[in-house]
Amino acid sequence: MELSRNTLSTLSCHLLCFPFALDLPSHTMSTVLQVYDSCHVASSLLQVIQTFPPPLLEMPLSLLSRLLLCDPEHSVSHVREGASGFFSSPQSNQLFASKNQTSLTRTASSLLSDLLQQDVLWDSAVELLNLLSQVARCSSQFGSHRICVEATVLQQALTHPYDQMRAATCRFVGNLKPFRSNETGTLQADVFRHVIDCLNDSCRQVRRMACRAVGNWLGYIAAKFKKGENCSDTSGWGKKNNHSKQAPSNIEAAGDSVTEQMFDEEQQRRWTDEAQRSAAVLTCLLSDPDAVTRRHCCAALGNLVNVDGVVSMLDKDVYSSLVTAACTDSNDAVRQAATAALRLCREQDAMQRGIK
Repeated sequence: MELSRNTLSTLSCHLLCFPFALDLPSHTMSTVLQVYDSCHVASSLLQVIQTFPPPLLEMPLSLLSRLLLCDPEHSVSHVREGASGFFSSPQSNQLFASKNQTSLTRTASSLLSDLLQQDVLWDSAVELLNLLSQVARCSSQFGSHRICVEATVLQQALTHPYDQMRAATCRFVGNLKPFRSNETGTLQADVFRHVIDCLNDSCRQVRRMACRAVGNWLGYIAAKFKKGENCSDTSGWGKKNNHSKQAPSNIEAAGDSVTEQMFDEEQQRRWTDEAQRSAAVLTCLLSDPDAVTRRHCCAALGNLVNVDGVVSMLDKDVYSSLVTAACTDSNDAVRQAATAALRLCREQDAMQRGIK
């Protein structure tokens, strides 16, 4: 019986997953990872992901995500080598294929769109989103990637009926810098609006990931539109306000040629209006049964008060709820995060009074 190429590759993925299913000593696992590195397993997996039929992709997606988690420094370099336009927009990928005289391969955006269409492929879509999150997280440390997923696809995933899909999408969005220009333009404020809507989700994991994502994006909004300062650089925001545990981390890498998008007053107002809208939902989440969500919520509110013009419009319930959390929450990490957010509130209030 002659085995097909797809079958052999699937069997290989099963074998490559085997060490991760065992409780191996750290030195043994390190040796396994070195062998995988020397054999360029990560780049080979990415080639499989770009070419194999969607029903066969769940395992290679999961394995590549695991490699990025266990050995990010080496794996991300192999991913970069084998990307071939996978992380680009569909339009950019067509140009890449034309210039290099290669057959057109799928992109992360087009693959996610395809996987969302059939319920039997939803778990594969979740694995793809987890992979994209890992690439975004690793790229800032070890290389430069621009991850382009079309806003319409992200919105579809954020409103998907599958709980794990919404949670994985919120995690991925939280790892992106919203104001980076790329081939498809910046991520839209509509995406931010959908993530804010996820704060009311019935699933605990979705609320947790949405709260973290909203907090990160609020940090970028605060830095982008801060009055009287150069708003084109978001990287220094966390250094200036180190009281907040959730200052935005540099987890979506982009090359030096990637610049920040400029906005007119109407566009800026739309972003700040969405930031203002998040206040009421975040305040309600201070009483969420999940301690991690409450901690993310405190950090998000700490970022929110740095958004220009928002602190003067916040309802008194925001402050009283933070005080209650700082004094009475059963979790120490939540109490500390609430205290840090209150400190930021006082600082911003003092600055506003000084300006007046």
